[in-house]
Amino acid sequence: MSVKRIALMGCGRIASKRHAPLLSSGEVSGAQLVAVCDIDQSKAASMGYKYRVPYFTSIDALMDNIEPDIVSILTPSGLHAQHIRQLLPYGKPLIVEKPLTLALADAERPDLLVDLATLTGAARIALGPELPAVFGTRDETLDALLRHGRRVADPLWPLPLWDGYDDEIASKIADINNVSGSTFAGAIIGGLFLRRFVTEARDWLHVDLYGWNPKDRPGRPVGAEPQAVRALYALLVERYG
Repeated sequence: MSVKRIALMGCGRIASKRHAPLLSSGEVSGAQLVAVCDIDQSKAASMGYKYRVPYFTSIDALMDNIEPDIVSILTPSGLHAQHIRQLLPYGKPLIVEKPLTLALADAERPDLLVDLATLTGAARIALGPELPAVFGTRDETLDALLRHGRRVADPLWPLPLWDGYDDEIASKIADINNVSGSTFAGAIIGGLFLRRFVTEARDWLHVDLYGWNPKDRPGRPVGAEPQAVRALYALLVERYG
């Protein structure tokens, strides 16, 4: 199996407490931390020394010297758009927060916008590991996806974007809260949160999946499972040829 060389853009708390230790531990099969980058030289140097990888203070220096396979952007959210613009010309996959990814894709006003996420865990609790939850803004698209899922043995189950729960992500100090104070309807509330970032797309599908087979089944051994991919492919072929 090929090893993906991953660089971290940002050396703050999230990078230092979660991502760098995990990537350096060897627990993530097929991934290797190869460099870190931060405009704060002391942070970059500290993390580079700790994990024995090169450190940089500019994106150009990072990309010109290391050429990572993937860059994970862990800077404050207000800097994400700037760093994405700087990194896009290098043609490398970027890992960024889902709402920003959705917003950037939505800005292109696509005919259909699709996201798949192991988002909440609440969908798995409600439906189990074999049946991803799917949400959408157009019933006819949802119906078509479910039909294709049944045909290609890639089942999904529809859940509503129930407007009555939208106030669960209201905030007194911000435009929106990214978590709910309620323990109910976690998958639905997660979908409602993402919907706030989809305003231009004519059609949107959100799949909250597990992506893993906990037990052997015919044609589906224990391990990673590309849930919803076959159903979505069939939908795209039918819709766009």
